[in-house]
Amino acid sequence: MFYNYYLCFLGTAVICLLLEWKYPWRKKVYQSKEYLQDIFFFIFNTYVFSMILRVVIGPLESRFTKFEEFLRPYSLFDTFNGLSLLAQIIGLLFLKDFLEYWIHRMLHRIPFLWRYHKLHHTVKEIYWIENFRFHWMELIVYKSLKYLPLVFFSFHFGISWQAVFWVGILSTLIGNLNHTNSKMDYGIFKYLINSPSLHVWHHDKVNHFKYGQNFGVVLSVWDWMFSTIYYLPDDYPKELGFVGEEKYPKKLIKKGLLFLRISLYIFHQVFLGQYIIINTPTRQIMPPIMSYLSGFTLSIFHPHKIDMTTNTPPYAA
Repeated sequence: MFYNYYLCFLGTAVICLLLEWKYPWRKKVYQSKEYLQDIFFFIFNTYVFSMILRVVIGPLESRFTKFEEFLRPYSLFDTFNGLSLLAQIIGLLFLKDFLEYWIHRMLHRIPFLWRYHKLHHTVKEIYWIENFRFHWMELIVYKSLKYLPLVFFSFHFGISWQAVFWVGILSTLIGNLNHTNSKMDYGIFKYLINSPSLHVWHHDKVNHFKYGQNFGVVLSVWDWMFSTIYYLPDDYPKELGFVGEEKYPKKLIKKGLLFLRISLYIFHQVFLGQYIIINTPTRQIMPPIMSYLSGFTLSIFHPHKIDMTTNTPPYAA
């Protein structure tokens, strides 16, 4: 059996490019000025970030192995071990996508997570490589909230690594297809599987529900089930993006500096006490050194430019 993730990943890219070339929905989308930025995000978020993560997490691998050996006697290891590979793939895919649906809704609903996620919504034209236009901090949030329960479930119930591999490939393929410049809705299967003609409405500048619409990643069934679906067959949003995007930096370097400022701002709110998100007594008993660090960090954001009623730094709203 063939198990090489990167070669399979390249195969999904070729499929997407062929679809966009043979059955394009709109012409000349690759003339977008930000296409080169998307190539950067593609390389960084797939290869560079993976190498960095491997260096950081690598030393913990031996400890995880020992922890796995400790848990093994208490696991229900044979629960799904007898199931066919196809049954394991389907079960794990539904669980993974259910988690991703709710995490995606969190990215739109929780303000500081939306400040990172909105980068993905700066796209003005949909094409497959735009699927990788997101901030690395979003990767950390997504991977932590998604893979920790999935790893526990897969280990505890005996899901094979082959099933995990093919779920990853299927998720990558459909995720990339959803961002292709092609008009596909899969007919009656649109009630189960996400598609480009469904997902493009997620990028609509207009929120048709309070926090957006069409949050499903691989499967659309969750949007139909939880009434977050918005779909107009044979139609296309008038404009993609989000309200207030005109204030969002256009150049890659400025975007990087913006992310640094947002990260420092969130660190300041959560850890340094002053203008903290939750009003607790710790603000009154904060040690002097924390007060000093708090004032120093806040100065980075130019206090006169911060709205003290909302604690929102420039461009971070």
